[in-house]
Amino acid sequence: MTLVRILILTMESSTSVTLLDALKAGPNAREWGRFVGLYEPVIQCWALSRGFQSSDADDLTQEILLKLYHTLPDFLRQGSGSFRAWLFRLTVN
Repeated sequence: MTLVRILILTMESSTSVTLLDALKAGPNAREWGRFVGLYEPVIQCWALSRGFQSSDADDLTQEILLKLYHTLPDFLRQGSGSFRAWLFRLTVN
């Protein structure tokens, strides 16, 4: 699947407010699984498009998802700003 196609699919199935609300309520394996399913391919394609080898892109994706897991509650508590913009900043940094 191409990066463009994955980005289009992700935009079409954007992170719903209900998914973010469910994650805000606390650890929830089902909702986190939905979140990872939605964003793992996007992060992976971003890494590959930046020239990372496949195994390095896999490692980077896992690191970013772990960082997201730990910092998502802070973003949700703040309740301001675009989630996608925040995700992009976190991924780039």
